[in-house]
Amino acid sequence: MLTLERALVLSNGPGFVGWGPNCDGAYVRGRAYRVRSGVARVRIVHWLFDHAGSSLTGRFKVVTPSSFIVGVNKSGTTSVFNSLSRQPNVCASNTKETHFFDPLKYGRELPPLAEYEKFFEPRSTDDVVFEATPGYFYGGRVLAEKLREVSPQSRVAIILREPGARAFSWYRFARTRLLLPQDMTFEEYLNRCEPLGLAPEDEEDQVGWRGLSGGRYEQWLPAWQQTFGDDLLVMYSDDFYANHAEALQRIGTHLRIDVTNTDRNDSNVSVDISNATLQRLALGVNRVGERIWRQNPKLKRSLLNFYYKVNSRRKQERMTEESRQRLDRYFSSPLAQLRMLLPDVPGGWGANA
Repeated sequence: MLTLERALVLSNGPGFVGWGPNCDGAYVRGRAYRVRSGVARVRIVHWLFDHAGSSLTGRFKVVTPSSFIVGVNKSGTTSVFNSLSRQPNVCASNTKETHFFDPLKYGRELPPLAEYEKFFEPRSTDDVVFEATPGYFYGGRVLAEKLREVSPQSRVAIILREPGARAFSWYRFARTRLLLPQDMTFEEYLNRCEPLGLAPEDEEDQVGWRGLSGGRYEQWLPAWQQTFGDDLLVMYSDDFYANHAEALQRIGTHLRIDVTNTDRNDSNVSVDISNATLQRLALGVNRVGERIWRQNPKLKRSLLNFYYKVNSRRKQERMTEESRQRLDRYFSSPLAQLRMLLPDVPGGWGANA
């Protein structure tokens, strides 16, 4: 296997010729070397770009995305990202959520753009380069304008979910990520979130408490509409539940992705766990192997099924009718404002208000 150190020794200038037909090998000074690590490929090519000079000009392009999924959390973006990343004309980021532009949400400067480019493999073709960080949505105008500046021809998609269902899903997600007390009930969680208002979106250490604030779509959507205009597509998780293939084709068309495989790939489903120590270990394994899991969804499903047999609670929490009505009342006014921005918001949202 060609290591980064080996590449440094062998290249020693403009010796790099190109990748193999499946981007799984490198040709350096006439010799072929197997490269199994996608991360290693990115690092090698970036090093060669810096040191090989003009001999590489035109052979590979180090690019930033032209297509983004920017929202929202717990609306099915992981499943959509995984499905789109397997299409033939796509170069997806090597991790689903790069979070590169997140510092703007908290008033900090971005790292050098070269750091962002390292999330994407240099390409010799005109593939669509895209990423999906649903938390970008909550950066509002400052983040939308920066994306437009970095990628002037970019197209953006947002997937919204009924805010009450999203709140419950976020609560369960935060518990599985060990961001909340494991014995906290959903009603207790709502009691804690409600007085916080929108504040959790502005504080990095308040991620677990974004169940209600994350559903206030009317607060951030106008900035995206004004910045991207017709280059923005807003869809609903309901669209993918109703007809996954049709919805995937629609979002793919908007993002300039040729969708030839419409298989459904449910991902990032929250499950109540029983042992926090074991869960912490599992979360670490999941982060390290994200690229492997995306390329091998059947393997991930098999491992998850086994893991949840070992470490899931026998009784999974369900939202009570009282909580459902409480959420509908809470989101009644925000949904009315959202419908002024998006007339096609599903009619069933907030039905019990």
